[in-house]
Parts: sequence; C-alpha cells; structure tokens
Amino acid sequence: MKPRELIPSLLTAALVAGAGAAVAMAGTEGTSGATDNAAEAMFRRLDLNHDNSISREEAARQKDFLQAFGKADANRDNRLSREEFAQAYSAYDRMRVGAFVDDSMITARIKTAFIEDPDVSALDVGVETDKGVVLLSGFVRNPHQAQRAVEIASAVSGVKSVKSSLAVKNY
Repeated sequence: MKPRELIPSLLTAALVAGAGAAVAMAGTEGTSGATDNAAEAMFRRLDLNHDNSISREEAARQKDFLQAFGKADANRDNRLSREEFAQAYSAYDRMRVGAFVDDSMITARIKTAFIEDPDVSALDVGVETDKGVVLLSGFVRNPHQAQRAVEIASAVSGVKSVKSSLAVKNY
C-alpha cells in the first residue's frame, strides 16, 4: 500500500480514537468532583432569585439547556429542584459530548474525502465543524479547488451547511 493510500485510514482511526476517549471521559464525568463543582456553579449562576430552584426563564440563560430542562422537570411545574437540576445537568453534559463526537466524525469524513480527491489538498484546507455547520478555511490554488472543497464537504452525511473562507493564492 502506498503512503498516500494509508492517510485516510490513519486519519479516520485517530479521530475515532479521540472521539472514543471523549465519550469515555463523559461516562465517568458525573462522579467527578470537578463536574459536581461545575454543576453547582451553574446552578448558583442561574438561580437569579436565590429560591433554590431554577425556573424555565432562568434556565433559558444557558445556551441549549432548555431541552435538558424539559427532560428533567419530573413534576412538570416549570421549575427544577436541586435533584431535578442534577439530572438536567447530566443530560445537558451528555448532549454536549454527543455533539462534539458528531462534529469530530463529520470533520474526519470531510478530511478523508479531501485526501481521496485528486483536486483538493487536505493539507491546504482547514475544516471546523460546530453542530453540523462546517467552516472551510485556508488557501487553494484556483477557484475550482475552492468550489470542489465546498461540494465535497456538502455531500458528507450530517453536514447542515458549509461556509467557505477559502482564499485563492495568487502566484
């Protein structure tokens, strides 16, 4: 096998291993003192009226927390007790880790596709993914390469949209 043929497999394996480590860490995170401290700090920050519970309005101050709020509000009173908040925080943390892993896999698939494509240099095009939104950056040799990079990234499963900040080098 030629060295260039090994690159997609090695890149994918490295990113999958990194994503697996993130999931493994997330699985043990609920028992760590650091996570307990982070949850307590978030509770105190959100509890604006200091009534020892978090209202739906208070929870809305934390980005992407309302979905976890809805799952943890067991008695449907639109308030989270400390116990309900602990469940919500755990669900919120799992959602964040899951999103990170999904984004990492999307990035790996795009980079692998760039390596396999004869027109796009995977070394020249940077890829960042956040919640399925891909940002391409770097320098390419011509407008065709920039367009091809967008086409490749757009075709990857899980990609919601692609934003290109690719610049064409002037030689």
